[in-house]
Order: sequence, then structure tokens, then C-alpha cells
Amino acid sequence: MVLARRAFRLPSYRLPYVAAECGVELAGRHQVLINARGAALVAVAMARRHGAGTPAELADPDHPLYGRVIVFTGKLATRTRQQAWNDASRVGGIPEKAVSGRTNIVVIGELNPATLTPGAATSDKAARAFALLSKGQDIEVMTEDDFLRSL
Repeated sequence: MVLARRAFRLPSYRLPYVAAECGVELAGRHQVLINARGAALVAVAMARRHGAGTPAELADPDHPLYGRVIVFTGKLATRTRQQAWNDASRVGGIPEKAVSGRTNIVVIGELNPATLTPGAATSDKAARAFALLSKGQDIEVMTEDDFLRSL
């Protein structure tokens, strides 16, 4: 799904949509072996379409958001939450809904960067991120503009 979000603009990134985009025919639905075979064929088709020798070559492990778990909070000014999720996935980020011990980045929407100071009132997600940071977790709180620049 991460690779498909990076490679295509689709209304959904569920296997049937991605398979159709790649020209892969699924012989049935909701059957483990069919889905596994379909996912493998999709990965190979995406690699070929983008000139990669293997599916792994589609990802850019040097991108600053690659492999990082990203949570969004607050209203974003430049895109919907789903668009932000798709943007993060396209570069190898892993969007999630809630801040947890896995979270590396929290993006705060509609935030004046000047107000992002120690002790300032923030959302519950940002407060949780600051709490995890104080416990030693590798986590960064950024503005929407910081996120866009990282893309």
C-alpha cells in the first residue's frame, strides 16, 4: 500500500484498485492465496512500470520521512487529512491516527509557529508527543509548513 500510494493517484489503495491500475486480474475476493498472489504480481508490475529492478527499489530510504510513523492533528490548511496521509505514504512515511510509542512525527495543523513554545497549549496528540519526548522517545513535533518542506 505504501508503494502504491507513492506510485499512483487512486480513489482507494485497496488491492482491487491497485491491481486494476497495474493490469493484474484477481481471480477471486477475500481468499488469502489469491490476495497474496495478487499483491506479489502488483509489486512486480509497479517495479516494472517505474523502471525498478525490484519492488524494493521503488522506495527511497534516504527520504527524511521514510519509515517514520507520522500522526496529524488539527485542521490542515493546504490539504485534507487523507491527502496528507497519501503524501506521507508516497515518500515511505507511515501515517497513523493516534500518538503512540511508535510515533516519530506529529504534524500540527493551523498552528502559528511562533506559538509552538515550551508550555504552550496544544492538542491532546501534541501534548502526548511532548510527554513521550520527555521520556526519551525519538519524536518531533512540526508545523504543516515543516511537513510540506520535508516532502
